Amino acid sequence: RRAMSVEVKLTRTDRVYRQQETVQGTVQLLCGQQPIVYDAILIQAEGTISVQASVKSSGLFESFYSSSKPIVLLSWDKEL
Repeated sequence: RRAMSVEVKLTRTDRVYRQQETVQGTVQLLCGQQPIVYDAILIQAEGTISVQASVKSSGLFESFYSSSKPIVLLSWDKEL
């Protein structure tokens, strides 16, 4: 196997996307000196949220959010 890296560049740099907004950018495969042969490319996207407490919260709520795991809102894949 040859070493390869993947670079994803989004057109917006603020990293905040709202419902119904389109995410645009490029995916660049960096394969060094030798060409890479492939049969297909699979694009996968996953979006999650995590609960975060404010400075004012305390007690029961803090114990809840510290033990909660991220919630998956989006799980998508597409073969090209």
